Amino acid sequence: MGAACGLAVVLTLAGHLYGIKPDLAAYRELSREIDTASAKSEMTRVDPRVLAAAEANASKLRKNLAGDSWDIPLEQMESHVISKLDRISQRHSVQLQSVKPGVMSTVLMFEEHPYDIEVAGEYFTLADWFYDVEQELRPIATKQFSIEPESGGGKLRMALRLVAYRAKEQL
Repeated sequence: MGAACGLAVVLTLAGHLYGIKPDLAAYRELSREIDTASAKSEMTRVDPRVLAAAEANASKLRKNLAGDSWDIPLEQMESHVISKLDRISQRHSVQLQSVKPGVMSTVLMFEEHPYDIEVAGEYFTLADWFYDVEQELRPIATKQFSIEPESGGGKLRMALRLVAYRAKEQL
């Protein structure tokens, strides 16, 4: 009985070492891989509300960077700026005397579109006009600016060089 018991222990130990132990190790490894894959899957699953909020934020940032000029073809950019200036001028009772588009150039990743503009009006209407121009033609910068009394009246004449920027490649 001692030899039979010893043989049973040896066979059980051998079965464990050569049969069960490798399968148990493989099962544990597979279980770890499933847990890792499951965690990665949870990380890549995006809540539709979070995605919608991110898209809205991207749209808002694009609007801040490119303004209304985002979807306007390059060949229509000049007429877009002039028509906006005209509408803003009418809204503020400012006389748009001239708009002269300059030569487009490239600055870093932006196309730079300069416009030499002359307007006339009362001081506060010119200030309101200028504020609306900056808001509605964003992104725009003022490179030169002068204001002086217009001859023969109480109005002021303002001459400025505005530069509109547009991303060379759509963001």
